[in-house]
Amino acid sequence: MKQQAYDGRVLRERRLEMGLTPIEVFGKTRIPVEYIEALECGMLQGMPASCYTVGFLRSYCLFLGLNPEPLIAAYQASVRPSHRVLFERTVDFCDGLSHRRLADILTWAAVCGFLALGWFTYNVVVQPQAEVTDNRVEAVEMIVPPSPPNLDQ
Repeated sequence: MKQQAYDGRVLRERRLEMGLTPIEVFGKTRIPVEYIEALECGMLQGMPASCYTVGFLRSYCLFLGLNPEPLIAAYQASVRPSHRVLFERTVDFCDGLSHRRLADILTWAAVCGFLALGWFTYNVVVQPQAEVTDNRVEAVEMIVPPSPPNLDQ
């Protein structure tokens, strides 16, 4: 079955039949006025990400009492890239991935080398120079305090 091209005139005609302005539609649906006008005119370049646009289109169709599925399918077919473009992007992505992976490996190798150098320096240079303290307690003679003077005499 052949997909038809996206045509937003259906939305505009239905809105006009209902006697609504884009501002009134915004008040009921909270879809921004510029997006309502873009959906009606078929100017999809200024729309947000596809997931948001599909949500706006579905809400707008349901508000107008239209079946949203044909318009959503036409919208998705009109913004979907061709298979050739997807294949070229995949190849470019994989080429870039190998360079990024190599950079990540070199970065982690540098971090591990730096940590190993720090550990080696601490164990060879710093630790032997630290003073060795003897924590044993020696016996100390107890000093007996003098007895208080006898005041009864």
